[in-house]
Amino acid sequence: ATGAGYHSPMLSWSQKRQLRIIAVALLAAVAFFSVSVFLAWYRAPSCFDEKQNQDERGVDCGGSCALLCASEAVAPLVHFVRVLPVGEGVWSAVAYVENKNQNAGAVRVPYVFKLYDTDNLLAHERRGEVFIPPRQTFPVVEGGLRVGARAPTRATFEFLAPPRFTAMSEPPRLEIRNRAFREEGGVSRLEAELYNPTLAPLRAIEAGALLYDGSGNVFAASQTVLQAIAPHNAAALRLIWQRVFPGEPARIEIFYKIPPQN
Repeated sequence: ATGAGYHSPMLSWSQKRQLRIIAVALLAAVAFFSVSVFLAWYRAPSCFDEKQNQDERGVDCGGSCALLCASEAVAPLVHFVRVLPVGEGVWSAVAYVENKNQNAGAVRVPYVFKLYDTDNLLAHERRGEVFIPPRQTFPVVEGGLRVGARAPTRATFEFLAPPRFTAMSEPPRLEIRNRAFREEGGVSRLEAELYNPTLAPLRAIEAGALLYDGSGNVFAASQTVLQAIAPHNAAALRLIWQRVFPGEPARIEIFYKIPPQN
């Protein structure tokens, strides 16, 4: 006797085509899901991802990042600190700071002045923030320091946090014109013009002056803010001290700082 043989059913052409379509659809769905998950979780390397990637020399610093690594930046150098009498019970303080970093500055760097009396006791403390321009020596001036009857004999200055230096172009140079110093009516006045030779307006310029005696020591300081200087125009700088000094300044240093304009 012969047994009946078993034959598996053959898929028709249309069934095979349907299976191929289903397989392609499944692969497309899996690929779409995978790409969606990848895009949802993937973050391109940047200078703000708290990782050392790209061409960075540290975490989010160096290389193509604007922020300099601490090992690359040169700490600011404080050349001197002076405390200066202004009036009865009122003083000012000056710190002369140098930034040797080329094409790198720092914004809103916190600092503190401390004034000490003859007994080396703290008489006054003043905190503030300063912009450090690239490759520039500049004074930090604080006025209106009221200490009452105590007479400060020295002052200290320090940055409260290491400056975070970032890449920035050096600011334009202004021309100082028509400088004149005079004393009359118990008041000392310094006037000058700051000329902007560039094709762009400049805003929020910190400007002032230091007065030096014959020994090269600063005996007076003052500063102000010029709101704007139009292209190829000048702004007047006027500084007033409510006193007449014992002698005319042996040297007058007019300074200015131009913050980033963007």
